[in-house]
Amino acid sequence: MVPTVCSVFGLSIEKAKSIIQGDSILLPLLLDLFYKAHPEDQDSQKHRFRALAFCMIALYLVFTEPCKGDIGLVKFIPGLESRRSIMIVALAETLNSLFEVSKDEKHCFQR
Repeated sequence: MVPTVCSVFGLSIEKAKSIIQGDSILLPLLLDLFYKAHPEDQDSQKHRFRALAFCMIALYLVFTEPCKGDIGLVKFIPGLESRRSIMIVALAETLNSLFEVSKDEKHCFQR
């Protein structure tokens, strides 16, 4: 089964349509859907994590357009949770490394 925007983020068809534009997901709208935290609801937390992971991958690794993420990346998000795919683990490690470099940017690029 191929993951869909509805199944990965737990959205109704109407909400999914509202955040999709062509072959892209509008990242600010996706994040707005998960802005409020519901710590008692495990499914809500899972979908919130997935939305954040999607946005990080779309913005920092597979940058196409500002504030948009390629809808094709949705299929990788469930694999990120379970660490089933080496590519997903590599993406996560790359994000971690980029974060570390950005924290220490002054020192990394000094002469």
